[in-house]
Amino acid sequence: MEDPSYRTVLLDLINWKDERFAITSYLSSPLLDQSLERWGMLAPPWLWDTGEAGCTIVDGFKRLAWARDRRLSSARCLVFPQESDFQRLMLLRLETKLCSLALNVAEKAQVLAALVRCALSENILQEYLPRLHLPARREVIGPWCRLAASPSRLLQSAALGTVCERAALVLADWEDDARNEGLAILEQLRCSASIQMEILEHVSEIALREGKPKVTVLTDPTVTGLLQDRHSNHRQKTQALRTALTRMRFPRLAAREMEFRETLARANLPGSIRLLPPPAFEGDGWQLTLSFSNPHELRRVLPKATAFASSPLLEEILGKKGGSS
Repeated sequence: MEDPSYRTVLLDLINWKDERFAITSYLSSPLLDQSLERWGMLAPPWLWDTGEAGCTIVDGFKRLAWARDRRLSSARCLVFPQESDFQRLMLLRLETKLCSLALNVAEKAQVLAALVRCALSENILQEYLPRLHLPARREVIGPWCRLAASPSRLLQSAALGTVCERAALVLADWEDDARNEGLAILEQLRCSASIQMEILEHVSEIALREGKPKVTVLTDPTVTGLLQDRHSNHRQKTQALRTALTRMRFPRLAAREMEFRETLARANLPGSIRLLPPPAFEGDGWQLTLSFSNPHELRRVLPKATAFASSPLLEEILGKKGGSS
């Protein structure tokens, strides 16, 4: 194959619809924009001369788009000859991405998917996965390729960090309607990565246990109602959703909590006395806490706590078995 050469290329000769080499970042590039406005194109874009079809962009999509927007007629480019091998050009393009700034999640997925199309399997495992900061295991590749093939909305949210890497990989495997609903919820709540995963896992578990599509869980009136509450901020909605999904996931536990609250209400305890059950009502680790601000208040509260400790109501509460399902 002949070496590439530097040429001044008319922009009208570029096939703008050919995006075989595109790796979309889904993010703005203010520093690049400022540099282009100040200095123009410092690094020539790469083109592939494809004969009568014109020239295909290999690298420099943003720079050439900037030139077109400025109505420039031509640009100096590094042009690869027509007989160049597509896979070799793609690997050169991917090398430039891997050697540039850190890739966002969407770019990482696209790069790996492109590597699968043009690199040897062993090279991907031994060389490229470590460079992408991914475990060198074959089973890693499939989920990332499915993310790369996902709708642009998911890729953009992943690039922006609105959804975390793990959540994006999970949503890429969901049905279209469930993915859209799940993504909309995570975009609205803006919660941490761990909570995003908790929400998605609960939805999957509820759908599996009840034999329902995931979208049915996500559009349950309980879920939509709390998300549409105009009097709650996103943190309050996040906690409300976590609570609702936990109750849906563990219905026996939810019923036990309700029964506990109703029974405890009959004790008519003051706010300074609290009875705390063990986690999931499993085990014997109950707690009775007293809150007071001075000795007089403690002397006033203690008889009520003692009376409650001797009441049949406490025996009734402790005697009931709970637990999740």
